Amino acid sequence: MTEGIAPHFTPIPDPTVLTTEQLTRESLHLRELFATRLDAMDKAVAILQAIADRSPTVNEVYLQHEEKFRGVERQFAERDTRMQESGLQAKLAVDAALQAAKEAVAKSEAATMKAIDQLATLMASNSKASDDKIDDLKGRQSALDGRERGLDKGREPLTAIWMMVVAAVIAAAVAFAAGKFSA
Repeated sequence: MTEGIAPHFTPIPDPTVLTTEQLTRESLHLRELFATRLDAMDKAVAILQAIADRSPTVNEVYLQHEEKFRGVERQFAERDTRMQESGLQAKLAVDAALQAAKEAVAKSEAATMKAIDQLATLMASNSKASDDKIDDLKGRQSALDGRERGLDKGREPLTAIWMMVVAAVIAAAVAFAAGKFSA
């Protein structure tokens, strides 16, 4: 033998064959593991693609939001228009009510003035009628006084009573006329 070189011997069983078999077996397991893993990833990609296909795109989402914002803007514009119309209608209603109140006041003033004029006319005619009756009574009284001068002086209290009755009748007529128009 040569010196320095160790003799070569192969142990039984040969580890090279065992190592090769083990590497082959592990390589198959890795291939199977990767195949399973890749299949799972393919399924996950397919599921994600299906979800993505059902989901709207960024552009579609943008268009949907734009439509919603336009709808809200329309609602605000419609509300503003309704508020302006409502304010205008309220102003017209208030103006009409004020005009009607002015007209009612004017009519009421005219009716009141007419009633006052009628009362003044009635009072004047009642006063004239009362004056006429008093003058008539005075005339009669003068005639009676002339007749009574020749009679007994004991009748003077009867004349005073007669004057009080006439004054009471006149006062009752005036009170009746005033009461009739105040009601």
